[in-house]
Amino acid sequence: FSLKSRIKHLNVTVDSR
Repeated sequence: FSLKSRIKHLNVTVDSR
């Protein structure tokens, strides 16, 4: 579990929208 990884994933998802 990596917080940075999760944040990055969320950021990418939001950017993709």
